Amino acid sequence: MSHSGKIELFKKETIKFNKKHNLISKKNTEEIIDEGIAEAAALTKHIKQYKNILDIGTGSGLPGIPLAIFNENKNIYLSEKNNKKNYHLKKTIKTLEINNATIIGSSNKNTKIKNKVDCVVTKAFASAKKTIDIANSFLEKPFTLMLLKGKLETINKEIAEANISKENYEIIKIENEKEKHILKIQNE
Repeated sequence: MSHSGKIELFKKETIKFNKKHNLISKKNTEEIIDEGIAEAAALTKHIKQYKNILDIGTGSGLPGIPLAIFNENKNIYLSEKNNKKNYHLKKTIKTLEINNATIIGSSNKNTKIKNKVDCVVTKAFASAKKTIDIANSFLEKPFTLMLLKGKLETINKEIAEANISKENYEIIKIENEKEKHILKIQNE
């Protein structure tokens, strides 16, 4: 199955599951999924050098599942503590025959990932500081964080709160998206 075929099927499966289980807002489900797919495509341009990528709080599989579809040569680990969402993720990975995505459940000190994670991605998970603290609690440094964020104002507040030095972060604007950015943090 082609990339676009898998993406379409992912969308279909997620919308179907969402009707019963409310993974994502029911109002604009399709819009949210499309946005997540666009963000995964944007991330793909900036993760060339990474091999083992962890999506913390992946929820319905955004951006993790599209990321796995777009990057077949990378290992994508999906962390989600909600069992219903994990059931959806397992089913989706099986249905779409995605061989490079692994569900690890809740991300905590007991989380064992067989490869060293070199990149962490999140969407709508937590503040930069909280994300760094959680990742540091069970991952070995160094690794890079690629956080999908909205407004610059919020990003700047989070950078200040997390006390990240200038040389350790970069804000990447997502093309064609008004208020969408990737906050890239080198965590050494």
